[in-house]
Amino acid sequence: MTSNYHTTANISLRWYKCKQVSFDGDIASWELSETAYDLAKCYSREPHRKLMRAKDDGSLRTWVKHWGPLRFSLEGPPRGCDPIEAYRAIRDRLAWVAGLLASIEQPERQRAILSQWEKVAECSELFYPEDALVKPLAIPGLVIDGPDENLQSWLESAKPKDINRVCIHLVEVLVPTNTLRYTIDQSRRCNVVRVSIGATCLPEALHWMLLQDVLHGHPIRFCKACGDLIRNTAKRERKFCSPVCGSRQSARDAKERKRKKEATNGTQETR
Repeated sequence: MTSNYHTTANISLRWYKCKQVSFDGDIASWELSETAYDLAKCYSREPHRKLMRAKDDGSLRTWVKHWGPLRFSLEGPPRGCDPIEAYRAIRDRLAWVAGLLASIEQPERQRAILSQWEKVAECSELFYPEDALVKPLAIPGLVIDGPDENLQSWLESAKPKDINRVCIHLVEVLVPTNTLRYTIDQSRRCNVVRVSIGATCLPEALHWMLLQDVLHGHPIRFCKACGDLIRNTAKRERKFCSPVCGSRQSARDAKERKRKKEATNGTQETR
């Protein structure tokens, strides 16, 4: 499928991989490599999806070494350090937004996505203003930055169609990138007008890649058994990330059908 990985704008975002990375305690220390790379051209290698699959600190450190520090600026010396928790938060925010997008076609995931309402507060800059985000939801007492007890109470009794309505609204007020702008690509031969999506750093570029996935029909789907992101390699739609998860879910479904059948038979016998 990599041949289908085209982008919607001729953007160039230069970033640096890491020559060295160490995770010591709560701190990630890094040293940049000397050569920059073009993030937009690396879209086909799915760094955004690989980050979402980097669930432990070991794989997260490997990801940072390969793609660079998860920070909003690389100004200053080629060495630095950041809180590891900041990297985890950027990864988790990206995964939550991907989960929200996927839940529109996988409604069985919607209740779990909304139960993580604190992610909305962490991603508040990705949404339109609070009035546009919260008021149309019509959930009493709901605020972006605050306790989510009101939402959890609502979720306990909400019908699937109401949960679906809320998820649809959240997607529709999501702002995936900064504003579009024109730029000029200057060369010796001629100047060319380009359209640039305002991704100015690695975290913003990762959300830009999610936007590309949606625009070009690259499925964002999560395994029905374990909840992991399904690799975007198969031409046909997949429900599971691996044959192992498929077998486990089949066994669970068979056990559940047997339980329901026994319960039904027991009810009939008592009559």
